[in-house]
Amino acid sequence: FESILKRYIDVFEEGHQIRMLNTYQFEEISDFDLDFNGSVQQLLTIYNSLIIHIGILIYPKGNFGPVVQINQKNTVGSLISINYNVAHLTSPEFVFFTILKEILNSFPHSDLEQEISPIRTKFYEKVQQVIRENAMLKDLYELGVLDFDYYVNDGIRFLYTSGFDIKLFDYWFWSFNFQNASLYNQVGVFDKKYLKNELFRLTFLHRLYGFTETLECPLPELQGYWDTWCLTIEDTVTVLFKDNESIQDLRSHIYDLLQKAYDEQIVKSETSSFWNKATQYTTPIEFTDETPNTTRFAIQGLKHRYGLFYETYFGADKDLNQGKRVFFSQEKHGSTMLFTLSLMNAYLRHLYEQNGSKIKLLRRNWENGTPLKIFIDSAESTESPYYVDQFGGVFFANNSKTTPYFITRNAVVQSLWHVSLLLKKEFMETQLASNEQQ
Repeated sequence: FESILKRYIDVFEEGHQIRMLNTYQFEEISDFDLDFNGSVQQLLTIYNSLIIHIGILIYPKGNFGPVVQINQKNTVGSLISINYNVAHLTSPEFVFFTILKEILNSFPHSDLEQEISPIRTKFYEKVQQVIRENAMLKDLYELGVLDFDYYVNDGIRFLYTSGFDIKLFDYWFWSFNFQNASLYNQVGVFDKKYLKNELFRLTFLHRLYGFTETLECPLPELQGYWDTWCLTIEDTVTVLFKDNESIQDLRSHIYDLLQKAYDEQIVKSETSSFWNKATQYTTPIEFTDETPNTTRFAIQGLKHRYGLFYETYFGADKDLNQGKRVFFSQEKHGSTMLFTLSLMNAYLRHLYEQNGSKIKLLRRNWENGTPLKIFIDSAESTESPYYVDQFGGVFFANNSKTTPYFITRNAVVQSLWHVSLLLKKEFMETQLASNEQQ
């Protein structure tokens, strides 16, 4: 008990330190933070509110309330603490894509574990059966990278984050991975073990939802690995999925979670006709035969609402693209959950389309860390707004691209700040009312 209590105290003190005092990230120039309630504190507040709010999709309300902190590297979130790379604070797209991942990292320590545990057991039993005759699966198993919890995590966040758009998910999956130091060795070459695991993980997700096309190689440097592993991994996943009861159980469980959240949190308060308009982004989805009709309705409904929000606020002459904030309105938008999820998805789609749906990766000199001059010279003439930086965050090769990016980004963050303040107000009013009753 003492060790658990100490961990809670440490997390609280670290969270208090960054919000109220200066820390080593900001040079510890004094005992009192002269920038109190400045940009860093505001961003931490926004992300903390969003994580607690979105956590209701997975955990009972009041059972999940981690402290959001910043760090110099990527770490795994827990029930009491979620750390974000300091470079991602000012690139909210990476927070948006990983927010459910960090929330779901805690499910093995929650009530959800009771439902997932028997499915996990059956999955590993199937792995032991297949592994005898499949060299790729045996290799992954011996490398210690087969992790059923990651497949659960990906399966759930795919629905909420991308709105059942597999190409959008693939784009951000690799964009985030290319900033992970684990993907590279000491001389900047892609690590085969990590890359093979991520390729298996993404192929698993594709097959879980019935996407059968071969995965596209995100970068020219990876084509050799792709040619060596991609088809073999696809065959391995196909064999693993055949007559596998745990896969069917996993899919059914994810659908049950989505259906419950869709009815109780996402469209529960929806009364406005705003969400009932037609949109060009409402395209038919090819579901697997195992998908229940109620789940199909929920997924199609979520995809429609995401597309409508994007079309309404992210067009060339629309508010967010012009730097105008979009304030949540109960009368117009109904559900803060739906508004928040739609805004995050729309921003991810906006940058995905701005980059031409292709990942642009900054190339650096790994001896001194500086961007390669030959790369900068060629990158300045491209239309892409920015490049993904292996050191974390984004990099602009052409300064003329920075203004449009920051205009939209600031409008998105300020719109979410408004939602964060509303959620805080609701929480305080609920606590005051509870205290008065006591």
